[in-house]
Amino acid sequence: MGRPEAALFLAMLLSITGTARADIPAEVKQALASRDYAMAVTWLEAHRAEPEAAFELGKLYRLGKGVPKDQDEAQTLFEVAGRAGNTDAQYLLARRYEREGDIEQARYWMNLAAAAGYPAARDQTVAGPAAVSGDPFAAIRANRPPPQTAPGFELEMADGTGRTPLLLAAGVGSATWVEYLLRSGANPDARDQLGATPLHVALANHHVEAATLLLDAGADASLRTRDGNTALHLAVTGGATSLASRLLTAGADADVENDAGWTPRQLAKRSDDASLHRLFGIETQARDALTGAQGHDDALRLAQQAARRADATTLKALLKTSGRDAVRVNELDGVFFEAAAGGRVDVLGLLIRSGIDVEAADGQQRTALMLAAQTDCVECVDLLVKSGARAYVADPLGRTPLILAARDGRGVVVEHLAAAGAPLDTQDDLGRNALWWACRSDHGAVALRLLELGAPATSDAEGTAPLHLAAANDAAELIAALVAVTGPEVAARDGGRPLMIAARAGAGSAVTVLLDAGAEVKARNDVGDTALIIAVRAGQLAVTEQLLKAGANPKTRNDRFESAASLMAARSEPEWDALLKSSEKGLFGLFGSL
Repeated sequence: MGRPEAALFLAMLLSITGTARADIPAEVKQALASRDYAMAVTWLEAHRAEPEAAFELGKLYRLGKGVPKDQDEAQTLFEVAGRAGNTDAQYLLARRYEREGDIEQARYWMNLAAAAGYPAARDQTVAGPAAVSGDPFAAIRANRPPPQTAPGFELEMADGTGRTPLLLAAGVGSATWVEYLLRSGANPDARDQLGATPLHVALANHHVEAATLLLDAGADASLRTRDGNTALHLAVTGGATSLASRLLTAGADADVENDAGWTPRQLAKRSDDASLHRLFGIETQARDALTGAQGHDDALRLAQQAARRADATTLKALLKTSGRDAVRVNELDGVFFEAAAGGRVDVLGLLIRSGIDVEAADGQQRTALMLAAQTDCVECVDLLVKSGARAYVADPLGRTPLILAARDGRGVVVEHLAAAGAPLDTQDDLGRNALWWACRSDHGAVALRLLELGAPATSDAEGTAPLHLAAANDAAELIAALVAVTGPEVAARDGGRPLMIAARAGAGSAVTVLLDAGAEVKARNDVGDTALIIAVRAGQLAVTEQLLKAGANPKTRNDRFESAASLMAARSEPEWDALLKSSEKGLFGLFGSL
């Protein structure tokens, strides 16, 4: 279309007006279908207040087609369409709010879509604090976020063991829930059947952040459990030196006995933690231990203990001993690997300063960087990289630290490794790169970030692409991002397409995004199956309805002479019979036959 014709076409579109609403003209629909987005956007922008136009324009902003990619703008437009009853917009809004953690809004939009009979919303539930009003204990155990509003439950309700929600949150170490419940007015000194308060429970389970929040909220540190332990007893036995120091500063009694006759001071002396010794003014026994070491094995044991508690003085003295009983730093590799896997940056730093080989490998040929990459200890990763650990070294299966971090959903670690120069395109022995693994493990946020960083969306050695994995996981936002890179028709080894994979999995939102992106409903795999045939065979009623509405032909036959219609008829179930009759009556706008 030349410039004069284009100008005339746009003038014609802009002259089209409506009273209450403006239906999308056929010319605009044709422009969208042919991906002539520039032509369509002009009309849609001029009618963005109209529900149908708002929805179509929102999809373009969501996918970055003809306009800059802008999820917030897409959400604004979907809300215009959703309030007017557009169920597709309502469903997409529900999913976005759910991903953002705004469960109240997610449930609102999902309920609207379900009430209107939207197939993908009928059997969907929003996982989150919606269940909190009835059972906060289940929400806390499942690590769901707390509601953004006032609690819809009694703060002092108790489960079978006498625990309140705050006691449970302190016990599992959910700082988010502890903070929310305290802010809502929960009693920080409530007791369970064993007489333990939330502070006792947090300290007994080594949850320092939760214990700190409780102390900040005024929890009574002098209260004792049924066996006589105070908060200071538990802080000492848990090795929480900073909290023990805070309690002592606040006047906690270091010499009060529990029912077993132990005082916090005695427990500290019994410990091999030098920092606790110093806190309680106990003279360390480290140097005595050095002179009393019996042979190399005993000295090595003491060195391992010193390293594990980051006792630099004792470790340095042991490493300086001479003769056949001397301890060498490379004998502490086991502690080094433990520290990397356990997120102990203090121990890693001590051993690195002592001269340990940062690229040593354990019995499974894993380096400390590989182990640290599978934790959330970014400080450990940064320290190892800064100290010379190479980010491109792979394990026997070809997995680099970046691949391992992506597989386990360690998004911040992925960021730091990429910034340190870790190659994004490295593949393991099966041809799977970091992006592939993030998609395989359903870590959508990590996969999206890898895409932004430039990771290639390549298929593995078996022909499985990241888009296939995202389709199976119903990861709508990730699918949209991948489609922008690869297109919607990436073929698997058997000729399967992402739409077919989503259909088999019953992934309704994936089907919606793929269809919006231009996925072909008529496409067939190597045995002639279409997405519709696959959906019916898998018993995915809602997706079958979606595909029929999108124009899929139920009479198309595969290489075995099966059709979606014949498979629906063979099911002999009321829901499928009704769907088959609707398709036969042309209620889905179906055309043609074989």
